[in-house]
Amino acid sequence: MTKHMIESTQLIKSEPLTTQEIQDWLAEHLSEQLGIAADEIDIHTPLSRYGVSSMQAMAIADQGKQRFGLEISPLVIWSYPNIASLARYFSEELNDSDSESFEI
Repeated sequence: MTKHMIESTQLIKSEPLTTQEIQDWLAEHLSEQLGIAADEIDIHTPLSRYGVSSMQAMAIADQGKQRFGLEISPLVIWSYPNIASLARYFSEELNDSDSESFEI
């Protein structure tokens, strides 16, 4: 089996991301934008308390699209105002999109 075939097989068999993995990704991404350590971010604290701007919300939505393949409106960031709720939303959307792709 070639390397390309192995990578393709791994992509097909990959497990969906857990909510925890999405939370970790969001915390890391936010920490990079804000210049603070990811472990200093409380996933239950509203993002507005960290001073997340509309530009940063757009960046989170864009990175979410690139990372997860979801069309995410920056307005979602304000509807799910902390990392815990936003990660649950992303997880639900990913699970819904996975199940829809297998419907007949």
